[in-house]
Amino acid sequence: MPGLNQTKEQDSGRFYFWTPGPGDGIRVGPEKILVPLELRPLPVHRDEWTGGRPGDDAIGRGIFDFLKWAPDAPEAPYFAELLRDAFPHYLAEIGSQVLMLDAKEVDAPYVKRKINGLKILLLLAPANPDLLFHLGRSLYELALTFTELPGCRGLLLQASGYLDRSVSPSVEALPALNLLGRIDFLLGDYSAAERRWRAALEACDDVPTRRGLDGQIERLAAGPVPARPLVEDLEEIGQAMQFVACGRFSAAGEILERIQESGSVMNECPSAEFLFLLGLCREKNGDPAGAFEAFDQALDLDPENEPARLGRDRILDGRS
Repeated sequence: MPGLNQTKEQDSGRFYFWTPGPGDGIRVGPEKILVPLELRPLPVHRDEWTGGRPGDDAIGRGIFDFLKWAPDAPEAPYFAELLRDAFPHYLAEIGSQVLMLDAKEVDAPYVKRKINGLKILLLLAPANPDLLFHLGRSLYELALTFTELPGCRGLLLQASGYLDRSVSPSVEALPALNLLGRIDFLLGDYSAAERRWRAALEACDDVPTRRGLDGQIERLAAGPVPARPLVEDLEEIGQAMQFVACGRFSAAGEILERIQESGSVMNECPSAEFLFLLGLCREKNGDPAGAFEAFDQALDLDPENEPARLGRDRILDGRS
């Protein structure tokens, strides 16, 4: 029977998919203009399912929350169009959230929310260079977030794809080219990084920025560059975090000590979180002096790093 297809579930039963019948639609605005619904399943929250036709508000909430959860789903472009035509206030909410999250430093879960919001907006304007740039930049920032290092390579590749698409004669290409060069450098493609930075240099007329780009290019030419791609070290730090989570401090410590000795990661991406993790492994592996040094270095980088401060206090108090 049309309208009663609730057999498909997603996200551990979070959504039912309801199929409208012929001629069904959403009435919008003071004039109650009809927005037709295609005969395609629409997500409805399981706890709002009553067995009959869902209310318009329930349909809107279901579509909105499904898109926030799965903006890359095959159905997502149609759902985004429905939000635009029948529930535009949800798009306004996404836009305001993206702006708010873009204006301040936030943790990985909030960056992921921003990324999903940008993906929803991009469904309606797939060639918009500003959206493409902001999405690429957000994925780049997420890739270098300490908790996301286990999957940093995939995130960097995604970021590169969006940033490449954002480069357009009609917009300022410098920020995207600079980030693309940085991604190429992290992935170990140093010739590509140089090409990106030279292209950025051609697009730049700001003296301090030109000086910075010149410095990056000169460093590549003078060498030495990291012997292996930095992304491999970043992935290994992610592996060390997983070892720590399982209590395998010896295995984690071996990885972190090697990375600390090479110096490449700390030269390119100074991280108090890395130094804290190194200190924790040293502490657990019976090296309190080394642990104190790492905790102290972490606090030099980030005086507000509470785990490092507590670790240093444990060593000073002899409680490790």
